[in-house]
Amino acid sequence: MQLDTGRIQNLTEEELDAQRRLLGDIFVPVDMDFATSKQRTNGRVSLHDHRSTLGEQLTRERSKRGMTKNAVRRLRRKGILS
Repeated sequence: MQLDTGRIQNLTEEELDAQRRLLGDIFVPVDMDFATSKQRTNGRVSLHDHRSTLGEQLTRERSKRGMTKNAVRRLRRKGILS
């Protein structure tokens, strides 16, 4: 799961390592068993969701890494995030 968008992706370990080298530590491994049906169909977790298990995990990881809205906007302006 990407911390800046909440998008859920299936990445192999090699792809995950390559993305971490390029973008830093913005990916978090998640267990899809805890995803709600809406999260499975949309392929993402809402950034405003703090009630579901994946939403709690996303909120916790974003706050731990300082990924506030302003921080994400700053990274996008610099061209680090798309």
